Amino acid sequence: MKNLWMIGVAASLATMSCSSSTFTPSADTAARTTATNTGQQVPTSTTVVNGRTVSDPEFLMETYSNSLLQVALARTALVKATHPEVRKYAQTMLDHHSKALMEFNAIAADLNVSLGLTMLPMHQAAVDKLAAQSAKDIDEEYMEEMEARHEQEVALYTAASNGAQTVKIKAYTIRTLPVLRVHLREADRIENLVD
Repeated sequence: MKNLWMIGVAASLATMSCSSSTFTPSADTAARTTATNTGQQVPTSTTVVNGRTVSDPEFLMETYSNSLLQVALARTALVKATHPEVRKYAQTMLDHHSKALMEFNAIAADLNVSLGLTMLPMHQAAVDKLAAQSAKDIDEEYMEEMEARHEQEVALYTAASNGAQTVKIKAYTIRTLPVLRVHLREADRIENLVD
């Protein structure tokens, strides 16, 4: 079931493969990320992840949308999950990613980048999929999603910590990467418990 789910996610995200932790910005990431013309230039080419270049504004948009996703998934899990470890993890994700959203807004404001108010379509699809799960499947599905998302985030943040052109983004990724690694380890541990 885990492999079937991963195949579905991979297909829906085009070339993004959860099992290999690749990152592929969605087609509308660049279109939804805009830099205002206030004289400050935001670097356009920064991070290379598995052969793909991700600009600092694209990084902000993608990670902002991912945090919106994490908050929405955590809220669903808090309502539907039955395993206490899953509920505890969901609360941690809600707390950490709500804080991350505030940090993204501050960084984006400093860089004159406007972030959209909604998730990217690929993230909304993941929310819709989890919301449709029955209570008996929610624990496993949520933890599989958390494992896959945090694998992707660790890969992206690792690349951005080395390649971001903007000091604030580079500092944020370096500071956040250890937390993401803990999230990934916990997601893997809990996913094994509920599998």
